[in-house]
Amino acid sequence: MCSKECVRKVLLYFGYTSSPDIGPEQVQLMARAIDILESKQNLKVLPVFVTIDPQRDTPSQLRAYLEDQFNSRIVGLTGPVAAIRQMAQEYRVYFKKVEEDGGDIVSHSSAVHAFLYDVLYGCNSH
Repeated sequence: MCSKECVRKVLLYFGYTSSPDIGPEQVQLMARAIDILESKQNLKVLPVFVTIDPQRDTPSQLRAYLEDQFNSRIVGLTGPVAAIRQMAQEYRVYFKKVEEDGGDIVSHSSAVHAFLYDVLYGCNSH
């Protein structure tokens, strides 16, 4: 059995670390939401950032981006493109690489998904 201390509400965002504008705004919104939900609503939150540009966003880049600029509690996830694409489809998140002004950007939907159901996090189950 898991204690109440292990139960979290999930905030999930799909983005990429080199996003020029919308991405940082959404991650900042997520960081503020963590503070509000935990301090004013007394909820435990598990914030998750899933990269949609795994070719450029390495685990160390994700960690540095999230910890240095936003909130060290945001968990960064990466993986094979096919797995990320499948996960994005399950959450109805759109993304596509686009060439713009000589560089690649990733066009994507920008919603932060909030899950009000409980997930177990950091529990030692037996």
